[in-house]
Amino acid sequence: MKARTAVADQKRESPRIRRSITLSVPLDTPPMEARSADQLPATEGQWQYEPKWDGFRCLAFKSGNVVELQAKSGKPLGRYFPEVIAFLRELKITQFVLDGELVIESEGRFSFDALQMRLHPAESRIRKLADEMPARFIAFDLLADINGKALLDEPLRSRRKALELLITKAGVPLMPAVFPILVSASTLALCLPESSAALNFFMSRPCSCATFSSDGR
Repeated sequence: MKARTAVADQKRESPRIRRSITLSVPLDTPPMEARSADQLPATEGQWQYEPKWDGFRCLAFKSGNVVELQAKSGKPLGRYFPEVIAFLRELKITQFVLDGELVIESEGRFSFDALQMRLHPAESRIRKLADEMPARFIAFDLLADINGKALLDEPLRSRRKALELLITKAGVPLMPAVFPILVSASTLALCLPESSAALNFFMSRPCSCATFSSDGR
């Protein structure tokens, strides 16, 4: 029922949603893209390693009761994922900008095909899929905090703390898999197989990086 209501709300509000979002981070901000690498980072110091989720990258904007999901291409995704819109709208937090990934679980694994099936023109089809296999939003960065302050110029370590504060105040449990590994590259190298194929499952970012950058992480 929530998914159906959210689809109707999103369809009715879509012409004015982008005009209603008033946040310190522009709606056209692209997410931080990953760059492929065959080796672990050579720079020493603490790095943050996260799973590679293989979903749809997107930014989630919330201002009051208005929620917008934006793909890395800049196109809105809200109408295709009404259950995610409904979930974010119901959170106690009234404003934020999250960088994360949309995923759908199927038979115990995340399914990229299930995500692509959502990009359908028929509202009834979207509602059916949302009820059968609901999507989830995995947040791994925060670009504007609960007070509306832009965090683009803050180091990753500070943005991560702000993200955990948001999740605590929102009353949402943080899955164990979402906790990143915080180690040096040389330490992680001792734990991985010699094959570089193991690197396909990791995303890495330096904890002390100065700013959020859409050029790569």
